[in-house]
Amino acid sequence: MRPESQIDKLANELVKTLAKNYPSFATSIGFPGGERELDDHSPEALERDYQLAKQTVAKLKTLPVEDFIDEVTLDAMLQSLECRDCHPRIRNGL
Repeated sequence: MRPESQIDKLANELVKTLAKNYPSFATSIGFPGGERELDDHSPEALERDYQLAKQTVAKLKTLPVEDFIDEVTLDAMLQSLECRDCHPRIRNGL
């Protein structure tokens, strides 16, 4: 079995944080407990998400790429987190 890399750890932390922040996402990926909760789309929550994306991108860019799996994970995360069409605040750049 492949040992968990630093990029893997960060990716897993991000999924857990997103699941905590968005009950519908948690439910869709099989995490229990959020079935009766609603997602928060308030301006404060959007700012929280923007800061999370910004911090995660900055940290990702400092982590070593250990193998091809890390290359794919890194690329997928950066594409998602820096998606200008997905995040209105990112349109002006992180």
